[in-house]
Amino acid sequence: MAAISVGAALTLVLAILVLQTPPIWFAAKIVGAGKSELLPVAMAVLAGGVISGLLIWSLGLKALLIMPFVYLGIYKFYLETSFLGAFILCVLGLAFQAALNRFLGVLAL
Repeated sequence: MAAISVGAALTLVLAILVLQTPPIWFAAKIVGAGKSELLPVAMAVLAGGVISGLLIWSLGLKALLIMPFVYLGIYKFYLETSFLGAFILCVLGLAFQAALNRFLGVLAL
């Protein structure tokens, strides 16, 4: 396992946050989320990423079954939207992440 420096890890987190937040922010505006400003959306994306990372670290690949519900809950309660709105945000987030992974060659299948 390769070691990664703290600076590189923070740069990676910041890059993912910058690339993942705008589509969720736009989707939050479309679904009419109660908190659709940029900062709450960025915090929701960051919280979802941190919790998902901790789940993968603790549970391994079994966490992939739980992570969509984590994002659904975070978007529902933190962005003050309906379950349908949170589901749409999750679908758009997953679609954008898949396109981003394909574009950057990360986890390319």
